[in-house]
Amino acid sequence: MNGIKTKMRTGLKTADENAVSEAIGYILIFTITVIGIAMITVFAYPLLIQSQTHADEISAEQALITLQNDFRALTYGNVPYRETAVRIAGGNLRLIPAAKSADKFVIRYPSASGGGIVTREFKSGELRYVSSAGTAVYSLENGAVLKRERGAAGSVMVAEPRWYFDAADGDGGGGESAGTLVIILTKIDGDEGQSLSGIGDVRMSMLTAPETVDEDYLTPQGMAPLGAQTVSLEYVPDRDNDLSTGWENYFTAGIAGGVSGGGFKKSGYKYEFADVGCLVVKTYTITVEDM
Repeated sequence: MNGIKTKMRTGLKTADENAVSEAIGYILIFTITVIGIAMITVFAYPLLIQSQTHADEISAEQALITLQNDFRALTYGNVPYRETAVRIAGGNLRLIPAAKSADKFVIRYPSASGGGIVTREFKSGELRYVSSAGTAVYSLENGAVLKRERGAAGSVMVAEPRWYFDAADGDGGGGESAGTLVIILTKIDGDEGQSLSGIGDVRMSMLTAPETVDEDYLTPQGMAPLGAQTVSLEYVPDRDNDLSTGWENYFTAGIAGGVSGGGFKKSGYKYEFADVGCLVVKTYTITVEDM
């Protein structure tokens, strides 16, 4: 009899232990699942969002470089109209016409025929992309594509405009390095408020001939030639979209190699280019019809 009671108690004990073991197992599995989901949410999801934001910013950069090439087709290729499909994700691309531009370029150069210094102010306008999830800001202005980060100082030029200095074409009147400095100014016009997000077409036109300034300092023009001259340039930045570092790097080192050792030389808040035998300034006006 005692043996039977002992066996029954043993059987009950075994059943209780099995029930407790299954409950603990379910709890452990549920806990591991919740922890896994939490780890994915805390660590993996932000990385995924960051990766997507970076991809959207790279896509916007490529879109602006494509539009820069379209500008070149309009200006150098004499194509009157251009329409390009672009993809803008994770942000917004908007037009800031030249009349509303907050930054400007100031060029000062001697007049070869009338004497004196000519001062010319130029506002380019821009196409600006602002990332919604990230910090990147891209600007297509005056033929160049530049990038900066919101909340951080500095900027970088992603794609350069077509300015250049040809030292080989000087006739020797101003020294060995005297030659032609070519400055291309690209103005962007259009109706204020145009913007694009997603996939859309950007339609542009250039229906007016470029305005050209041609100052030859080495050829007599009713008087003795002036000889090689110095051209100065100033960039006045937009305080809310300061691209001065990117432009400075281009002015001082990127004018197609410029003269030996650089291009413009910084002097205070201005940039000076010496030994210019001939100055050519061409101003193109591109109108953004729709986007």
